[in-house]
Amino acid sequence: MIKHCFVVTSAVNSKFGVYNPEQRLQQTLATLDTIRTRAPGSKIILMECAGTPLTAEQDAALDAAADVFLDFTEDEDVQAIYQSDNWDVVKNTTEIMCFARTLQQCWDDGDFEGCDRIHKMSGRYLLNDQFDLST
Repeated sequence: MIKHCFVVTSAVNSKFGVYNPEQRLQQTLATLDTIRTRAPGSKIILMECAGTPLTAEQDAALDAAADVFLDFTEDEDVQAIYQSDNWDVVKNTTEIMCFARTLQQCWDDGDFEGCDRIHKMSGRYLLNDQFDLST
C-alpha cells in the first residue's frame, strides 16, 4: 500500500480575506479531517504561517489534529513580510518561505521516512471522492 503524506499550509489569523479566524480555524480542521477520512493512515504535516500568532486554544486544536505541527507565526521573517498590505506579496512570500523551511525541517527530522507520496495542500480545501489512494 502506498503511504501518503500531506503538507498542509495554513494562515488562521490572516489579516486578509473574508473569513474570520474562527471560521478559518474550523475550515482548516475540516481539511485535516477530510485527509483522515479519505486517506486513512496518511501523515499530516501542518504549517501555520500567518503573521498574527495563534491563541493557545487555536494552537492546541491544530496541534492535536496534525501529526507534525510547525508554527511560523512568530518567526521574525514572517513578521517582517506581514508588515506589507499587499495580500499577494504576504500570502505568496510567506507560504513559499515557510514551505521550504518545512520541507527542510521534516527531511532533517525524518518525518518523510516511509512516505511514498508527498502532497502539498492548502488549508481550507477538502479532499473529495476523486482522491485515489492507489497512485
